[in-house]
Amino acid sequence: MKWELILWNIKDILIDEQPLFWKSSYEQKVIFINDLLSDTGGFLPFNQFKEEYNIKTNFLQYHQITSAIPSRLKQTSAEQPKIHYDFTNLFFLSENKSIIHFEEF
Repeated sequence: MKWELILWNIKDILIDEQPLFWKSSYEQKVIFINDLLSDTGGFLPFNQFKEEYNIKTNFLQYHQITSAIPSRLKQTSAEQPKIHYDFTNLFFLSENKSIIHFEEF
């Protein structure tokens, strides 16, 4: 797993030239690009995403984020196993940014 496969606050996933951070999704443990992917490597259908993560969002927001992910990152993410991370090791810098320590990096 590479740092570039994290979904939030990275330079490669932008909307209106700004990095993304959706607090509601982050709080529901949507951290990595592959959290948005099905077992077949495609994006989860919108309704499945909402149910799996219990997130209140609309289709346009979901489409916006999935469209912002470059194909190369989606492909690389689909090739990686899903990470089940112990969130007790998060170190928060502020309400909307964090440093995540991963033992495998």
